[in-house]
Amino acid sequence: MANFLRAWKFETGFLLIISVALLIWAGTVYLSPEARKAREANDYLERLQAEQARDNYRGAVSDENQKY
Repeated sequence: MANFLRAWKFETGFLLIISVALLIWAGTVYLSPEARKAREANDYLERLQAEQARDNYRGAVSDENQKY
């Protein structure tokens, strides 16, 4: 019985340490201002590429606009 209690305490402590380490990693890597800026830049680039893909003229100027 004593071995079971010691093993249970060890396993609980081990899982607690792993959980805290994952929370610290998430706080520093995923939630950091630099990571947030990088995600926003990637989102902007994806939106820009989607708009360019939907562009009918593919960047060419229509004939009506070339007159002026």
